Amino acid sequence: MKNKKANVGSFATAKLQAKRRSLLAIAVIGLMTVMGCSDDPGGDDDANDEHWLIRYQSTYVVEDGIVKQNMVFDDEGKTVYIDAVSSSAFYTWIAYNRNGTDYEEKYTFSSSSNSGSSESYSEHHNTRNGQTSLSTTETISRNANQGVHTLSSTTSTTTATYDPESGLTSSSTMISSAGTTTTYYTIDLLIDLDGAKTYKHTPLGNNWYNIIKIQDGRTLETSYYNESGLISTTTYTQPDNAEIRSKLPNFTLSSARYFPSSYSIRNSYQTAEVLPLENLSYLERLGIRVKTFYDGVLSSQTDYTYEKRNPNVNLNPVGIESNGGEFGYEVELKRWGDFWYSENGIIHIWTGTESNVVIPEQINGKPVTGIAWGAFERRYKLVSVTIPNSVTSIGGSAFGSCWSLASVTIGNSVTSIGQNAFSRCISLTSVTIPNSVTSIGQMAFWDCPLTSVTFQGTIPPDGIGNTAFDNYGLEGKYLEGGVGTYTWDDDTRTWMKQD
Repeated sequence: MKNKKANVGSFATAKLQAKRRSLLAIAVIGLMTVMGCSDDPGGDDDANDEHWLIRYQSTYVVEDGIVKQNMVFDDEGKTVYIDAVSSSAFYTWIAYNRNGTDYEEKYTFSSSSNSGSSESYSEHHNTRNGQTSLSTTETISRNANQGVHTLSSTTSTTTATYDPESGLTSSSTMISSAGTTTTYYTIDLLIDLDGAKTYKHTPLGNNWYNIIKIQDGRTLETSYYNESGLISTTTYTQPDNAEIRSKLPNFTLSSARYFPSSYSIRNSYQTAEVLPLENLSYLERLGIRVKTFYDGVLSSQTDYTYEKRNPNVNLNPVGIESNGGEFGYEVELKRWGDFWYSENGIIHIWTGTESNVVIPEQINGKPVTGIAWGAFERRYKLVSVTIPNSVTSIGGSAFGSCWSLASVTIGNSVTSIGQNAFSRCISLTSVTIPNSVTSIGQMAFWDCPLTSVTFQGTIPPDGIGNTAFDNYGLEGKYLEGGVGTYTWDDDTRTWMKQD
């Protein structure tokens, strides 16, 4: 692959911002993506078995029908206004295969509120074989209240069977911490006219049902009834935009009518438009903005980014590496188990789900020399990691926001720890910095509840970045006291060097 020059700082900033921009959940009314749906929204590249898969989402703050604007300062100190994001989400695809209605999807999903007070991470594995599907979801959530972090985790499994004639669910069983719930459905054909069939879909033991119109495997309309009568009717259509229709032929918008007089709105509808989004040198991308209107007034706005890729072959074709200067270069990535690495021995991506990870000293006979920017970022189930002695550098945000990470062993050849490398590892209470380390980037251990830090060597004053530890003057104590172990004293709220 031909190396291509890129600005390292700009790339890292753009990548971080992209991860933080997006939507907490898929649009509420009728917007379908590949996750958990029977229809693949994307067109495929048969030659490379590539699929249009969702990558990022962002939803914005809408007040009185207008997207709220935030005032910020650009790099030159000038005032600019940008749309206010309320929540964001980021998807990492690990596997995707589809053959007709059969499929396998494996991906991770992380979301956060704009305030940063709550975040969640989930691992999804969805499969369908014939008339049976299985979906497993593991979720870990973080909530912050006055600086105190609380973690919670849940696991749920749903098995569903489908009626071969209509394609509708005939039974489903959900297993979670709340117990096991099984629902059976009756499916009655009401109308068969001009290729469109209308069914009554009723969950047994409930006082509601849906009337669903289907044609060529696509749901055209759903009407929801309960004991009071007709509550709402939702119609599903393809966007008018030709590019969306060609690339994502099953991408669906909705419009709805609401009938009870007690409802505050009478109707809703969605629109979609393509956003100007540049393709990367190695990757096609498609940006879509979906707006939802209630009674003609803008209610929500969501941006979606799709990427055309084959995660079974190559999760990310290239990474960015630097030779120490201002610019970096694109390098081809290869897969070895759950690790995606470059020929230079730098690990760029880890797709595993284990809690305890020992990074190998060698991959295919070559030493592992570095951990790239964001390689393990947001792996919320990761509890412990061992970095081998072959590694010399830990990149920025390499282990950022690994909430459950409580144990880190840093190899004795590491010379640099990048900015934000372990930031927001909210379970990390102690760390040992080996004597090989000569630089620690700014905010490297920011928002970590460290109570014990051992320095085995001497780091020059200019080698410790601003708020590298974010712990009430630990940097100053170390520069004054030198090699040793420093512990946090709650009573005096200071760091003390141990004898």
